[in-house]
Amino acid sequence: MDPTRQRCKVCQSGYAAEVDELLRQGRPYNEIIFLMKDKIPGLRSTNITSHKKHPTVVETEIAGLQQSIAAVKQNIADYQQTIEPKKPMDDMELLDAIKQKAAVLLERTNDPSSMQRLASIIVDIIRLKYEITGTIYAPPTKLLTIEEGVRR
Repeated sequence: MDPTRQRCKVCQSGYAAEVDELLRQGRPYNEIIFLMKDKIPGLRSTNITSHKKHPTVVETEIAGLQQSIAAVKQNIADYQQTIEPKKPMDDMELLDAIKQKAAVLLERTNDPSSMQRLASIIVDIIRLKYEITGTIYAPPTKLLTIEEGVRR
């Protein structure tokens, strides 16, 4: 067993899967601590923070981000097949949210494999944003101008 998991209060409790599910749902730490107080006595936010850094928790979140990106790619394919193209602003907002989540995960993990996958997701998001705006072959200055315009 991984040494960090041997010292992890959440992993050693036998309730790691429940805590992982609460984390995936985006529940605040104080709520998780309250819900798990009888199962994991003395659970603190630092225990949850340490547990979230384990590759399995991060990998699950990465898989979710990759599914979201796949959905955006499908939307792009659908836009290209319609006679009157739709405005993909919802996809742009979704991509921004995914990019922000990926950046948070990137800061949180120490696992090289997870870091590589997250970096790949961020690059994929940037490429998709330019594909949506139709600027994939534009000169860099034009791309930066469009990126700034989308943020406003």
